[in-house]
Amino acid sequence: MPRRLAILIGNQTFLPASGLPPLQGPCNDVATMARLLGDPERGKFEVRTLLDRPHHEIVPLIAEELNNRGENELVLIYYSGHGKPDIKTGLCFATADTRESALLATSIPAYHLLNIVDASFHNQVVIILDCCYSALVGGKGDPSAELQQKASETSGLFILTSSDKHQISREEAAEQDGPVLGAFTAALVRSADSDGAANDEGEIRLRRLVDALQRDQQLAGQKPKFFAQNTSGDPLISSIPGFGATLFDPDLLNDLDSPVWRRRLAAAGELGEFLRTGTRPQQNQARRLLAGRLGGERDFKVRQQIEQVLSAPTSSAQPAKPAPAGNEISVAPAPVSVPAQPTSPNDPGRPAWAADYGQDRCGTWASFAVQDQGGKPVSQRLRWCPPGEFLMGSPGNEWGRFDDEGPQQKVRIAHGFWLFDTPCTQALWRAVQGEKVDGSQRADHPVVNVSLTDIDKFLERANAMVPGLNLSLPSEARWEYACRAGTTTATYAGDLSGDQAQQRGILDAIAWWEGNSGGATHEVAGKTPNDWGLHDMLGNVFEWCCDHWHGSLQGAPNDGSAWTDRDGAASRVVRGGSWHGDARGVRAAFRNGRAPAGRDGSFGFRCARVQAG
Repeated sequence: MPRRLAILIGNQTFLPASGLPPLQGPCNDVATMARLLGDPERGKFEVRTLLDRPHHEIVPLIAEELNNRGENELVLIYYSGHGKPDIKTGLCFATADTRESALLATSIPAYHLLNIVDASFHNQVVIILDCCYSALVGGKGDPSAELQQKASETSGLFILTSSDKHQISREEAAEQDGPVLGAFTAALVRSADSDGAANDEGEIRLRRLVDALQRDQQLAGQKPKFFAQNTSGDPLISSIPGFGATLFDPDLLNDLDSPVWRRRLAAAGELGEFLRTGTRPQQNQARRLLAGRLGGERDFKVRQQIEQVLSAPTSSAQPAKPAPAGNEISVAPAPVSVPAQPTSPNDPGRPAWAADYGQDRCGTWASFAVQDQGGKPVSQRLRWCPPGEFLMGSPGNEWGRFDDEGPQQKVRIAHGFWLFDTPCTQALWRAVQGEKVDGSQRADHPVVNVSLTDIDKFLERANAMVPGLNLSLPSEARWEYACRAGTTTATYAGDLSGDQAQQRGILDAIAWWEGNSGGATHEVAGKTPNDWGLHDMLGNVFEWCCDHWHGSLQGAPNDGSAWTDRDGAASRVVRGGSWHGDARGVRAAFRNGRAPAGRDGSFGFRCARVQAG
């Protein structure tokens, strides 16, 4: 493999008179990137890191490193810090001595960095930027036009930015009481550690990494941009060790696919031990095997075991600590630690009604259990939805929008709440009510053909069976807030268009809808959940909310409470689309009204717990 050089620059501390606020993440960002890229089993880069240096030191060091390298070597330049727009020249990178009053003279203008790269005659240069307004790197005008000229001068110039030319880039805690990282850098490392960005050889190449980043739902509000005009290559950024090797006993693999559910259960538990304490290659392969089994697993016990195994923490290196500011650092190769999603700021801890409780990459969950008529426990998991604000409804330019989805309004959810992670299943309904609603449906499918009166009786019985549970239907606002899980697009996997191929590319991964359902409901949790671990929020079945139907959002409560200002005979809100809905009806903002006594093969529900305590 040709030699590979990574130059990693982080600036977070500035002069008192600089006019720039200090940052918390850049040194952590650089250390985290260094551990990934410098790992001899993964990135295989020779790493040079520069922290809190003045501009007059950084620029010569970059030029010297580039000039000392052969033209066939891959060079990666990474910057984390303040990106400041200049009205005449475009983007400037802030350094330790930058002053806003003399920006061009005391920073690194992006055009200057690109000119240094041009002069080095390297065949492949990758520039990755985690800073505000980073797509301005190509100039104050159209960045793609400016960069096309640069790309023609430097064969193989690739630029990946954390945001578009109008957006700021966020910092966030990687985990509770953990180091602060740039949201983009955390997503980049998370994607580089996932099988979804790997090709069949386990290689993480730049273009697939970009695709994974652009799908990352935790980057809501930031839109990474990728420029690679006049280039045909695809640089290798990292790899997943042991991706193609068979690391487990063949008998174990046979048991995982056995027709006997008890063998599958035991195999899942054994792989869980490898996932928890094995080597990184064993962890990666165990995760792939279990995730692959989960999609086709039809037994409740086995699927629950796999879900618990996949959500349990694994052994890994501690997050990289920032190096002393103002020094070049040397990073020893080590496995990279991928930040976990932080839990809710008002996480209530384990509830008294919970039979089980835990935390995973999607946040906090708790489950309760009731016994069916045969004495068999049936459990249901709820996910914690943290407090926050969101824009309810759809913007005027959203494809497929109906007029009753507006006007958009800001809703503040002051207190977190619990929500079923799936629609209520036939199994849970029968355990509570003692009867099936539709004998043709399987236990793991969502219950359908239930009216609001039926649901009220279910809620009364379930709350009596589990003291303190206090379930209810969610309000329409809470439902949409939970469905979006921090995203602002039409679905939590991205926006939709009128193109059927594009619709399938977005919806098939997250929903059972007209395009893939085969005209029937499907088992719950068979599709990818949103960032808060909620499955089937879109598609499979419509879900009843407790609000009365209104033909618009004008005058709706802005605190997340239910809108119930009409008489009891008024139509009620249903949300989420269903197995027979088209793409237009399978969006977070789509809403409809139905008579409360209505029963339908596409209507189901999920429960919330919104009471305090």
